[in-house]
Amino acid sequence: MLFQFNQPNQKNKMLAILKPFVLSALKSPKFKTFVVDLLEKLVEQTDNDLDDKALAMVKKGLGI
Repeated sequence: MLFQFNQPNQKNKMLAILKPFVLSALKSPKFKTFVVDLLEKLVEQTDNDLDDKALAMVKKGLGI
C-alpha cells in the first residue's frame, strides 16, 4: 500500500483533495488513455477472460 493513514480523518482529507483533480482529469483524452493502459497491463497478468471482456467494455465506453 502506498499510503498508510493513522486516522480515518486523514483518509477523508486526502480523498477530498484528490477527488476534484481526478474528476477533472477524467475529461482529458490523455488521462483516459493512461487509465486504459494501466488496465491493459493488469489484464495481461491474468489468464481469465472476464477481465478481458471488462477491459473491452471500458474501451468502448471511453471511445478508445
